[in-house]
Formats: sequence, C-alpha cells, structure tokens
Amino acid sequence: MLNALLAELKASVRLRIGLGLIVAVLWVNGLLSLRDHLEEAAKRHTQLASQINRLRQYATQSDWPERAKQAQMAQVQLEARLWHSGTPGLAQAAFQDWLENLSKEAIARQEETLVQEGDSHKPEAGEELWKIKAKLSFEFSPQSFSEWMRKLAAAERQVAVEKLTVHMEPVPRVEAILAAPFQKSAP
Repeated sequence: MLNALLAELKASVRLRIGLGLIVAVLWVNGLLSLRDHLEEAAKRHTQLASQINRLRQYATQSDWPERAKQAQMAQVQLEARLWHSGTPGLAQAAFQDWLENLSKEAIARQEETLVQEGDSHKPEAGEELWKIKAKLSFEFSPQSFSEWMRKLAAAERQVAVEKLTVHMEPVPRVEAILAAPFQKSAP
C-alpha cells in the first residue's frame, strides 16, 4: 500500500504539488501559531514585570507597620459596632426590642415591626455572623422622621437602611427595611 502511494506520488505532478501545498499550509499555520504564542508570552512577561516593579516600590515603603496598626484599629472599631447574640432567634428579639425602643422615642404611632433573618444570608451551622432584617412601617411627619433618622444614625451598633420609602398618599407613611449584622457570642 505504501509502495503504491509512493509510485502514484512519483507519477503524478498534481499529487506532488497538492502534497507540497498541504505541507506549506501546515508549516505557515505552525509559524503563525508560534508567533501568537510568543506574543502572548511577551504580554504575560510585560504584565509580570510591571507587577514586580509595583511590588518593589511597595517593599521600599516604610509605612507598612503604621498602616497595619491603622487597619487593626479600624477592624476593632468596626467589630465593636457589631451586635452580639448567642443564637439567631435571640438576635431577632434583641433587634426588635431595640427598634421598638428607638421608635417609641421618636415616632408617635408605629404601625408594624417585622423582624426576620436576612433573606440573602441564612446562618449555617458554625457561622459566626448573621444578617438580621427588620421591616418597619409608621406614619410620616417631618419632625418625627428626622428624629428617628438622627437616632438611627447615632446608634452605637451598626444598622444599615436597605430600603426607605415615603408614601404621601393616601396617608403619609414611611416604610423602611433595616439590616443589622450580628456576631455569635459565647453562650
């Protein structure tokens, strides 16, 4: 079979030219692939060299211990603002009590307070941080709303306002969704 193929190749000029063209196309394709690979390698080399230069600049800076201390102080301050509770149920109760006390001080009439675990983050076994959400609805008056927002902003524990809607008709009222991060504390 191989002898027959070689005999046909010797006898046919077209077959030799076709085979030569196929080899030439494969050779050109190999060269182009090699060029692409070299360009990609050069690009990666340039990026790595740039990163190394940046890291060398960072390494020569002497204020890293000071930055580490500042970051540690900021972490301590943020952790101090976290709520603490032994279980998600106790966390919900504590958040609801705090919201009701805050609302009693600032709002004349509160219609609804619904506290639940955060929809986006359910605590799993062994997790140490929970997101507890509360939905509030109360009558709107500019003075009581301003007082409520001031007290909310001045709270010693972290509370985020995820959604705040003021409806003016038919009865002026405020709807708010609040979230508080709770850290698991020792029982």
